[in-house]
Parts: sequence; structure tokens; C-alpha cells
Amino acid sequence: ARSDERIIVINQEKNIGLTKCLNIGCNLSKGEYIARHDADDISLNTRLEKQLNVLEKRNDVVLLGSLFFEINNERKVISKYFDENLILKKLKLQNPLIHSSAFIRSEIFRKIGFYNELYKTSQDYDAWLRISKHGKLVMLNEPLIDYYVNQNSISNKYRLFQCFNSIKIRWHHRKYIGLKYFFIGSAYRLLAAYTPKIIVNIKRHFFIRSMR
Repeated sequence: ARSDERIIVINQEKNIGLTKCLNIGCNLSKGEYIARHDADDISLNTRLEKQLNVLEKRNDVVLLGSLFFEINNERKVISKYFDENLILKKLKLQNPLIHSSAFIRSEIFRKIGFYNELYKTSQDYDAWLRISKHGKLVMLNEPLIDYYVNQNSISNKYRLFQCFNSIKIRWHHRKYIGLKYFFIGSAYRLLAAYTPKIIVNIKRHFFIRSMR
């Protein structure tokens, strides 16, 4: 394959953790936008083009996500679309944007200091809460990511750790999100961590309906 000067490969001599690696990449970036992508997921060919078009037209949007296909035994859209007027309300309860779909304005992301390295997991949730103070978070109503369900992924291996990290983040931002959302969102995360997935999906259904 021909080399592409736009692609820079960064090699780490030792494992310093995901959050620190993310910040190294963000600090080295020179573009107007930063597109997040996990190693085990796939971005559809049109993803960057479609997200770029939105941010080029809308100066009020600082972060753009999308729906996604969950790849397990079959390929299906499992994420729920939230109108942009509901995104902030949803964010105060839990993270509505899959990390691999994030397309962010570099200037704003740099302004908030990128990811908080105190969090080894759920670092995106903390970052989205901080970045939401600088503009709108929007979700495209179409899937642009193939999200692979992997038992060895961070979200599965450290499910409980992620749960308590998200509660810790919610507590840190309690003045911004409000105590009502802190308690409701934290209760949901605890239930999701300790109950089977089928029950979680049922609870998610009623949880989403209650927000309308």
C-alpha cells in the first residue's frame, strides 16, 4: 500500500492506559476536527463526510455523534435516536453518544483540556459533560458505525468499574446536572451493572419513554 503523509502512527513503548493515549493523540492533532474511533469498530465509508458537512454548516454544534449497528450474532441498529433538544437532558442521566461516533471541534476540545486522566474508563462521559457547556451536542439519525460486541472490550471486562466511575463523574458534575439527575442516572447505572441484559433492555425502554 502506498504511504499517506496524512497518517501518523504513534508507538508507545509501554502501556500507559487508554485515557493518556487519547490525550497524546489529541495534543498532536492539527486539524479543525477530531474524529474518535475504537480499534475494534468500523466507521462506514460516508461517516466523516456526513459529520463534516453538519459541523461546517452549524457553528452551534461542538460534538456530533450518530446511531450505530451493533455487531453480535447479527447486524442491527440498537441505539436510540435522541432529538438534539433532548440530548443534554439525556446526558445528565447517562452517556447517549457512543465513543466511536464522536466528531468534535478541536478548538473547543482543546479548550476543556481533552480527556480527564483521572478516569481510566468513562472518560468520554466526563468530556461530553464539560464540552456541552460550550455548545450543542447532536446525534445524526442514521447509523455510521459498526460497533462490535466483544467480551474482552473495556466496557465488558470492567463493567462494574465503569459503573462506579460514571457515578463518580456524575457526582463531580452534580451542580451542573442537578441532584435529581444524579440520583436517577446513578440508580439506572447500578441496575444496568447488576442485572441481566434482557432486563436492562426492558428498563432502558421505560427509562427512554419517561424522558419524553
